[in-house]
Amino acid sequence: MIDQPRYAEWVRLSHRAAKFEKFMTPAIQGLGKMDAVLTAKDAAYLQLPQRERESFERSIELTERFTESYLWVLGAYEIIRTMDQRVRESAGLVDQTGSQLIRDAKHKFERVRIPLAKFEAARRHSDTDSAVAFPALNPQHGIAWCVADNVFVTRRELSECFMALLRAV
Repeated sequence: MIDQPRYAEWVRLSHRAAKFEKFMTPAIQGLGKMDAVLTAKDAAYLQLPQRERESFERSIELTERFTESYLWVLGAYEIIRTMDQRVRESAGLVDQTGSQLIRDAKHKFERVRIPLAKFEAARRHSDTDSAVAFPALNPQHGIAWCVADNVFVTRRELSECFMALLRAV
């Protein structure tokens, strides 16, 4: 199960990252495939009747998607972090707007990535956020994390942010 148009868009966008590092292209394509599979699986799960969602098999599949989503966030963050580093090291690699988009995406990912990887709140949100990004399920977009009281970040939201960043650079 895969969202083919979404995967095709990731492949198309992946080539835009080659100016930062050539190996980013296949790495982004791999992350894009994961995203397209997770997106399709989340959509299918959200269409299931509540009773079927509560079955043992669906529970195991949901746990697997949380794990895969966790790994996806870690991998995507590292690509974005490296892009930010390359921009700071090489003036003119992207314009000011592109540079700001990269920084903004990095900060957005950090809010989830830091508590997922380090079990501490991101510094920018240390006054409000939990040390743990608690897994959650968004009724429209699937896998999400609760990072603060009533603050949820979906994997899909992070994915859209990454794709928008690639479109802009």
